[in-house]
Amino acid sequence: MKKLFLLFLFMSFTPYIYGAEIIKLDVETVEKQALEYSPKIKQIQSAIQAQNYGAESFEAYLYPLISLDAKGGWVSQIPELSMGMTKLKFGDNWSYSAGPTVQYTLFDNNRRKDRIKSETAILNSKKHELESAKKQVLLETRRSYFKIQRDLEKIYFLFEYMKLTQKQLKDINSAFTSGAKSKRDVIMAEKQFIKSKISISAARAVLSQDLSELFKLTGTNFSINPDYPSDYRTAPEELDGTASSLIEFDSPDKTLERFISASDLNFDSEQSKLLSYDELIKSYEYLSGYYKSELYPKINLAAGTYFEYPNGPITESVFQTRANAALSMPLFEKSKSKKLSQAQKSAAQSVAAQKEEMTETLKSLFDFSKSRLYSLKIETGLNEKMVDDSKTAVKLTYDAYNAGSVTFLEVQNANIDLLSAQTELSNLKIEKLNCLAVMDNLGK
Repeated sequence: MKKLFLLFLFMSFTPYIYGAEIIKLDVETVEKQALEYSPKIKQIQSAIQAQNYGAESFEAYLYPLISLDAKGGWVSQIPELSMGMTKLKFGDNWSYSAGPTVQYTLFDNNRRKDRIKSETAILNSKKHELESAKKQVLLETRRSYFKIQRDLEKIYFLFEYMKLTQKQLKDINSAFTSGAKSKRDVIMAEKQFIKSKISISAARAVLSQDLSELFKLTGTNFSINPDYPSDYRTAPEELDGTASSLIEFDSPDKTLERFISASDLNFDSEQSKLLSYDELIKSYEYLSGYYKSELYPKINLAAGTYFEYPNGPITESVFQTRANAALSMPLFEKSKSKKLSQAQKSAAQSVAAQKEEMTETLKSLFDFSKSRLYSLKIETGLNEKMVDDSKTAVKLTYDAYNAGSVTFLEVQNANIDLLSAQTELSNLKIEKLNCLAVMDNLGK
């Protein structure tokens, strides 16, 4: 009973002895967190809200304006009429007027409507920009996640390589003790083992850096300590230094299953990134019409009822109703409105050129990713065969070394070839994931 209790205590406290507990993190969780945190998305959302308020405010110009007007005044002299000894005053030194006024623009050659349409187009452009930003955040986050998957795979393969070199060192030490191997072989085996541990430490440092980049994109560390992390498949007690975190991400093969459907997509020529340019072009075109309308007549109407004093020459209060119409049209402005209108047309042409350039850039990136998938498929198949052959070569070479037919240098080369093949296969899978992520971002 006492032994069972001690065994239970040992198993309970093992994670604290050799490092932190295993932290699992899938790509879906990372994507969701990045979308919720992204400062870029929040900035565009706030800009959309501001633009929406601005666009709605311009709609008020289509409706009559009702205001309360009030004014008062004093003059030192008023007209008088002398009739003998009597003076008749026309009015009073003091005057005031107060009442509601209704104003409405009857005709302005659709100037107000063009401005509203321009502001609405800018709003739509920002909405498309938001969708594009969400896609870009997802792409950046996925790429960061894929980099960490690559790091973890490399650490795992290096750990397996280290265990292999450790076993070979142990065998050669035993053979040296019995006189079957030389001291030179022992030293070469020991150097191979030490180099494997150095490579693992360097790979863990790269993992730490890439984790920090992911945390920056998501705004959280997911309870992962990035100081000196390691892959969950390694044995912390066999590595130098204490593991700050043991991390388990989705395997590259599992992630490939999720994204493989993107390989069937075609380039989306109507994606939100490009549609935002279209709306911006519309905005400039409407703004051009807005300035052009300045050259046409504008008719304004106004009416109101006022409580006034005095009533003309009579010193008493009165309710007075007034209505008037006004027409205005510029006769000379040194082509100001015409030039402003042309400036907006030129701006629209500039945005159209930017859209064309962006379309070509995005399509080229999409086409390259799609074509690269084919060569990656071939290279992956060849590398899988290379890994199988390298595993066989490691065993055969080591057996031949023990039989005395090859040197330990050939054993080292066989070990390194296996590690290189495994790492290259992992890198090809990560590159395939990056291509699929790009296609998912740009395709439909």
